Amino acid sequence: MKHELMHRIKFGSLLAILMAISPALADPAAGTVDGNPHPAPIGVVSSNVGVCDPSNPKNCWQPGAQYPAGATPLQASATGTTGAVTASLPAAAGKTTYVCGFDISAAGTGSIGPVATSGLVHNFTYQLTAPGTVSRTFQPCLPGSAANTAISLATTADGTATAVDVNLFGFQF
Repeated sequence: MKHELMHRIKFGSLLAILMAISPALADPAAGTVDGNPHPAPIGVVSSNVGVCDPSNPKNCWQPGAQYPAGATPLQASATGTTGAVTASLPAAAGKTTYVCGFDISAAGTGSIGPVATSGLVHNFTYQLTAPGTVSRTFQPCLPGSAANTAISLATTADGTATAVDVNLFGFQF
């Protein structure tokens, strides 16, 4: 009994110390979403005024805002059947394109994966078998790898697909 009590006191003290110093150990680029800590994605600079464009840290917006002031909202859609389907957010001179999310749905049978992004600092690959849907939302939105770079999302060909839809949304800033 005494040993168990000492163990609980030690554990409780250690827990209290860790909780007290955890803000000092936190990544300075981390942010919060709905009060929960979340690390900033690679390539996104966070500050006490919000999320900033990595190519121009003076261009910041609050995490709760849908888009920064002066941003141009973008949306791209593509449909197909048995061939590869690609949707792309366009590039623009002097602006960075951001992706905020996507949705892919497929009808038929077989695989339309891998599904891959391109144009990001770090691209992603997903697997999807028809029939099925995959959706992702990125908070904060993910920047392209450089200014004047398009961001694309592409499926692979599936000879048995009867419908493949790719939807991509984001903004330029």
